[in-house]
Amino acid sequence: MNLKNLNLQKPNPVSLSKRLSSNVTNLKLVRRDGSRRFQSGECPHKECDAIRKQWHIIVDGEKNSPPIKNFKDVRFPEPILKMLKAKGIVQPTPIQVQGLPVILTGRDMTGIAFTGSGKTLVFVLPLIMIALQEEIMMPIMPGEGPVGLIVCPSRELARQTYEVVEQFLIPMREAGY
Repeated sequence: MNLKNLNLQKPNPVSLSKRLSSNVTNLKLVRRDGSRRFQSGECPHKECDAIRKQWHIIVDGEKNSPPIKNFKDVRFPEPILKMLKAKGIVQPTPIQVQGLPVILTGRDMTGIAFTGSGKTLVFVLPLIMIALQEEIMMPIMPGEGPVGLIVCPSRELARQTYEVVEQFLIPMREAGY
C-alpha cells in the first residue's frame, strides 16, 4: 500500500459545502392547482441592494434570493397571513426579509440576528409550507415522517418553538389545509 497517495488532511469545510451543494436544486412550492406558491422573482440589483442596505442585511453566495418587502410577497396561505396580523406582525423583520425567500427557494442559510428578531418564523413558516407541499404531492399516512426536524439547544426553546408551530397550524387545520 502506497501511503504517499493518501490524502490525510481534513477537507476545507467551505469548499466541501460548496461541492456538496453544487447538485442541490431549488425547492418549488406549488399550489393544489399546480401554480407556484413562491417564486424567487427577479429583483433589480439596485432595488435588492437598497432593501438590504436599509435593513443592514449582509448576504454571501451566488444567485441570492431577492429580499421581500412584506409577507404578501411570499404568498403564504390566508390563514398564515391572518395569524401574523392577529399576532401584530405586519412587517417582516430584517432576518425575515432575507431569510424567508432563501429558505423557501430551497437554499441553506446561516442567519444571525438578535433575540426576539423573528428568527423562529424564518424556519417554522417554510417548514409548514414544505410539509403542506409534501401532503399535496402524496398524502402522508399516520406514522410516516418526519417531513422536517427542528433541533433546539434547550428544552425551554423547544417548547417555545413547538408553541409557535402550533399557533400557525391550528388556523391552517381549521381552514382545511
